[in-house]
This record gives sequence, structure tokens and C-alpha cells, in this order.
Amino acid sequence: MTKAEYASLREKLDAFARRLDAKTREFHEQGEFADVHEMFVKPIREHHDQMRKKVESAIRNGTAWDQIKAEFSRDFDGLNAEFGRLEERLDAEIMKKGGR
Repeated sequence: MTKAEYASLREKLDAFARRLDAKTREFHEQGEFADVHEMFVKPIREHHDQMRKKVESAIRNGTAWDQIKAEFSRDFDGLNAEFGRLEERLDAEIMKKGGR
């Protein structure tokens, strides 16, 4: 894996973390983020952290990009899907309450 490929993976993970943090902060500020919502966020954060560890391990061990590319793509798509479902759920709850 080249430095550019590694940087690209890290940027995708970092951008996702910023997006998740921003959405979480938004709902906390609106007073809409209940403990039940945290139950949905926690596994998403854990999934993100696992992906970051895999990428860092691949770099340390010199794993070829071809070996992790498909796995990373699949995992990252899944992570985005999980987060999308959470966003939809939270947004729907706010709309039901007449918030947006």
C-alpha cells in the first residue's frame, strides 16, 4: 500500500468520524439524543474503530493494497449504511415531534 492509498483510507475514516460526531453533537444540542440513540451510535463507532485498526495494522505489516481494498470497501459501505439508517431514524423522530 502506498502512502497515498493509506492517506486516502485515513481521510475517508476521518471524514466519517467528523460526520458522526457532528450529527451526534447536533442531536445532543437539540436535546433529542436519548440513551436509546446511544445504543445505535455505539456499534457504529466500534465498527469505525475496528476499520481504523485494520488499516493501521495493514500498514504496519506491509499488507498489499489489493488484499485489503475489497474488504475495506465492503466494510466502509456497511458503515455508511449503518449511519444512514441512524440518521433516518433520528430525523423521523424529530419530524414526528414537529421539530423540522
